[in-house]
Amino acid sequence: MKGISAMSKVSEPVEFVINCFERNIDEVTAPGFLAQAVQQHCYPFAVRTLLINNVTDRARAEAMANDCLSRGEIDRFCFVDDLRERSFKQVGLTEKDFGRFLHWSDCCVVALVMDGPDLLCYVDVDLTLRPAMDWITPALLVMRHDRRVAVGNPAWVMPNGYSPVAAEADETGEGFILGYGFSDMIFLARRSQLARPLLRRWIPLWLECPATMRFPGAPLGLFFEQIAEGYLRLHHLRRVTVLGTAFEPIPISDYPVTGLLERIRRKRNSLVTAGLVVARRRWPRLITSPRLRYTGLLDPEFQVDR
Repeated sequence: MKGISAMSKVSEPVEFVINCFERNIDEVTAPGFLAQAVQQHCYPFAVRTLLINNVTDRARAEAMANDCLSRGEIDRFCFVDDLRERSFKQVGLTEKDFGRFLHWSDCCVVALVMDGPDLLCYVDVDLTLRPAMDWITPALLVMRHDRRVAVGNPAWVMPNGYSPVAAEADETGEGFILGYGFSDMIFLARRSQLARPLLRRWIPLWLECPATMRFPGAPLGLFFEQIAEGYLRLHHLRRVTVLGTAFEPIPISDYPVTGLLERIRRKRNSLVTAGLVVARRRWPRLITSPRLRYTGLLDPEFQVDR
């Protein structure tokens, strides 16, 4: 794989989109917060957009967003409620698909479908990069020169200091790795490539792409990260992970499994994921489909000869 330093520069406009809720809108719209959220990516975004989601006092939220506009910290703001129906229709999803995850996922879908530059950088409001770094330029360079690569993100590190990035790699390059996966906390993508039907209704995702059942919240219903990753894996579209900076994933909220249906899903998912692990260990050269594995071909635990 060619190193990113040898590639040409990127000049395409990128939109920065960040989402806020009732619980954090006061913090997000306080002077300096959004400016810092943008600056940590060290990239000259063409448009900076604030999404406002699930607020109780719309007029108050609008006034605070207008203050951010007047300070020059954003270029526009939108309410998720105004765009949800059209956005879901375009990607072939419904509110019922998400269950308890509706407001964790609808903002990502809206960001993907709303009008704007083709290139979108969506960032979770709680995300912090350490150190601040332009990861977008190298990601775009790889995406431009390798048609297999559809999305990008920086590396990530767990609270205990361990980073699973290398174990998820299929290929390595100069300053980046390639593999399968998706993060709804931060992603770089082309709207023209992903703002389309993401699920095939005639076959359930757990059966079509079993690897997506590893997500902790999967028993409670679908969510955007899971759906997007399934789409990418089914279409053999890869992710570029840029090294040199990292974020710490935010743990999923602790929603207990309740009711018979969720308990059945939890049991099914545990059996599916356990079966995938056993199959990969026993037949590593056969279980290479991205639908069936969630580690990389370079994972030292499996060491697939290529």
